[in-house]
Amino acid sequence: MRKLAAPLAAVFAIASLAACGTDSTVHTEQADVSLAAMQQSDADPDVAQLPESVDMLMHSAAAGTPKRGDSKNEPVYLVHGYTYGDCGSRWNTLKGKLRDWRWTGPIHTVGYYYANEKSRDTNCDINLADAKNPLTYNDSIMEVGRRVAWDIHNRYAKDGRSVDVVAHSMGGLVMRAALTGVATKAKGFPPHLYIEDVVTLGTPHQGFDCRSTEWLQCREMRPGSALLGSLRHNPQSAQRTDWTLVSSEDDETVSANSGIDLNQPAGHKIKYLATNKVKVTHSSIRTEHRYHREWNLRYWNHYFKDDKGKETSKGWSPLHTAGFAIYYADKW
Repeated sequence: MRKLAAPLAAVFAIASLAACGTDSTVHTEQADVSLAAMQQSDADPDVAQLPESVDMLMHSAAAGTPKRGDSKNEPVYLVHGYTYGDCGSRWNTLKGKLRDWRWTGPIHTVGYYYANEKSRDTNCDINLADAKNPLTYNDSIMEVGRRVAWDIHNRYAKDGRSVDVVAHSMGGLVMRAALTGVATKAKGFPPHLYIEDVVTLGTPHQGFDCRSTEWLQCREMRPGSALLGSLRHNPQSAQRTDWTLVSSEDDETVSANSGIDLNQPAGHKIKYLATNKVKVTHSSIRTEHRYHREWNLRYWNHYFKDDKGKETSKGWSPLHTAGFAIYYADKW
């Protein structure tokens, strides 16, 4: 069993920096901590297992690319999923746990819906839509990704700074859109991004049967859609991006295999099994932090050679998983 340096709380237990204030701006142009019984090889990372990222690994797109490393000082973007709502109720649990674990970097909740004053995201630190620049369910996920990409670029990447991202549900597709657009030099996207880690929680990487409406975003999330076919799997930023895909067999909306993008590359994949004492649902996958090291799950680490996946009954909670994924650079 590969043992890391210290438990999450201890790793993060350095005095916090002063908290950054919230900002609401529209940008249309950022002890033992193995998985308990999760046994891992000490083999060197195998770049070949992540074929799409090879060129990014070998050739940084921009001068002065920030170095990857274990860090709790990175800015964190929290990107919600389909439907507008209150960023606070969606993300306060994770924000609180990160601060408990002494995360010192700024934590930004991202709102991107605005149809009118009654149909919009609220209580978000960053707002990417307003009355002059609306964004609704009938705008493409690619457009949401473009706006997120510009915000990250304008706040951080243009100054050579990198960020981490935790995304729930459709938010993971938003981040794939952001990085795909930049990597393919799509029209209207920024020249580069530095995104060190992305964690997706219950994201329909391979789609789900969204039949509730005929809004464009719903149609784009259906299996076989043109949007899903255009998004890169494991898309990389100029810094190299470590993706962690988290799913659950008890997710009533997104299948466990779609949530881990079955048979597609990613740095880490974790699937919570249906045999746990409580269900990890589509909503609770972004709030559940109880029963740490008591979870039944299957996990894969593609930085280790010939990793076929392993199961444990002593796994991390979903929020602990997210915390470790944005803290550690690669091998965790």
